[in-house]
Amino acid sequence: YVIVNFARGLEARGHQVKLLGPTECVLWPRCRGGRSVRLAIGMWRRALRLAREMDPDIIEFWGGEAWLATARLSRMKHRRFKIVAHSNGLEPLVGETLSQHGLHNTAHGGPPKWYQGRLRFPVEKAFTRADAVVTVSQGEADYAIRQGYQPRERVLGIDNALEPVFLDQPFNSERPNVIGYCGSWLARKGIALLVRSGAMLGQERF
Repeated sequence: YVIVNFARGLEARGHQVKLLGPTECVLWPRCRGGRSVRLAIGMWRRALRLAREMDPDIIEFWGGEAWLATARLSRMKHRRFKIVAHSNGLEPLVGETLSQHGLHNTAHGGPPKWYQGRLRFPVEKAFTRADAVVTVSQGEADYAIRQGYQPRERVLGIDNALEPVFLDQPFNSERPNVIGYCGSWLARKGIALLVRSGAMLGQERF
């Protein structure tokens, strides 16, 4: 919702946009393990190819997996394009917040596997090697500034906007209780609470 509408907004203002999703970048998509590594390498390869083919003004990355692509592309000689790190949630901040509550940033919510604990990728490079950072909240923008990712004048927080169709709904106290969920089914997003709440409402499936 956020990324697609952001791209549509740019196109509406006359910009030409090439938008690629994770499925178009990740290497060996049928493999089950090491997805973040495969995605990081794939993003770098696709971005490098497009930078040479399209001669863009801006390359905008979403997500901490862009650390490799950002680090490599930022060192390109005579590059004309700017690199923007646009985040739906700064991964270092997410990790710190979970750690403070004794939680883990894994899909299942449990401690990382032995190889995950050994692999420490410099995710901060996704933000420190970019030319600017854009976040989806002012709180995350302030965190990026405190961490020294970019100087204040190169950090921007843009709150996610909701379409009028979501905001102009009339209140109806008699409508049935329904739980709606959108996003990856990850433990850190509170799925255990959603499952328990759904069972209380008689909803066995989402």
